[in-house]
Amino acid sequence: MSNVVHRVPNDIPVRISVYWFNNILVPSSTNFYDFEISKVSINIFTHKHAIVDVNSHPLVFSLLNEAHVKLKGAGKTLRMGLHLFPIQRLKSKSIVKFTIKIIDKEGKKFPVNLPGRMNMNILALLNEGRPHRIFTCIQFIEFINDVYVHDQVPNWNRYIIKQWLPDQIKEGDAVLLNNAQRRPTHTALYIGRNLYLWLRGTQCFHVSTLESMLATYKSHPTYILTPR
Repeated sequence: MSNVVHRVPNDIPVRISVYWFNNILVPSSTNFYDFEISKVSINIFTHKHAIVDVNSHPLVFSLLNEAHVKLKGAGKTLRMGLHLFPIQRLKSKSIVKFTIKIIDKEGKKFPVNLPGRMNMNILALLNEGRPHRIFTCIQFIEFINDVYVHDQVPNWNRYIIKQWLPDQIKEGDAVLLNNAQRRPTHTALYIGRNLYLWLRGTQCFHVSTLESMLATYKSHPTYILTPR
């Protein structure tokens, strides 16, 4: 069996639990790591298997779109769930390489190459954490497009807005979801291969298919937002 992990996927390390559960910013002086990080990668597995002991019996279950952050530096390697970010952050001055990869069930890797500065802006969120305690899904889209301003409502003039058509969205576009009353409920970044990166609540990154996201938000896709 390939891609086996021995952990509960939603486990939250004790060191960040106080920040996570109380939704507070991590103090700038707090360091979570004992080595300087030089390489960072986000690995997104379309299919993965996990083993959890239940009453001393191993239970194997499948994880769809499991994502983790891999950190390397000073001869060390550390992996942690993407959902821990951006509350957790790296605070490294030595990062020289950053990649995002989608890995299918055969282990084939597909690099995610977003337009402009998007990749580096995602790295900035991993490295520095949230810019403010209240940081929403639309503010995430604003941030990676270099137009984020705290306490400012989204300026839709910054985007080319077109009606949702599934064959029209491309990497780097955002999808806007509306509810039955046609009110915006959520936005997410399209990263390719029918997968979206988005901010769940104000706390954690999440990767899912469109179908999974629609089930979570009880909404439907309405518009595609392309940065001008």
